[in-house]
Amino acid sequence: MACGPSTSLSITEVLAYDFCEALEKPVSWVGLDDLSTIRGTALVAGELAPPEQPTVYLALYNGQHPTPGFTFELTEANVDEDVLTLALQWHKPKENKLVAKAISTPCLILGLSPAGQIGQVEVRLDGVPFGNLSVPRLTQ
Repeated sequence: MACGPSTSLSITEVLAYDFCEALEKPVSWVGLDDLSTIRGTALVAGELAPPEQPTVYLALYNGQHPTPGFTFELTEANVDEDVLTLALQWHKPKENKLVAKAISTPCLILGLSPAGQIGQVEVRLDGVPFGNLSVPRLTQ
């Protein structure tokens, strides 16, 4: 029995934004059509073309904050069997940095493809479990 070439998992940052709307859970799945709602405005380039490979979109959200400048940073990604473990760091604005006084709701949206390679995603933020989701099965 011949084996085909292995395909690596691709993780793409789709959106990192300070003022995300419509997200309530720390870790959730979203669709391409949800991006303009999350961003709160239509995307400049118009509608996004569907990806060539089956892709799922993971939304990471860490609540409201008193200023912009809070961000997620993906620091590590490991696949063991069909479990993808993502390690992220949470960054606050630098202490002496001038920032606007406005409530921010930062999020990070990651595209994971091909989606069929993983069955579970575990997310750790600053070394602490942040969320755990089963990967939805996509219909083509």
